[in-house]
Amino acid sequence: MIQAPDTPSDERASLPDEVLVAAAVARPAEFGALYERYLARVYRYLVTRTTSREEAADLTQGVFERAFDG
Repeated sequence: MIQAPDTPSDERASLPDEVLVAAAVARPAEFGALYERYLARVYRYLVTRTTSREEAADLTQGVFERAFDG
């Protein structure tokens, strides 16, 4: 994950989503913090709604691609 030089990753973990989103809008490299925060949750959700782990992984990738583009 790429970090802002003035914010250690342990501090970023406690930041509200709104702050992380604003950072990602200003610097797209900061999207990694949101990705790390939500990757497991999104994947777990999709695993329960699909027929295979591979499909869930593909859908998870699509979710984050759309979020990054948005």
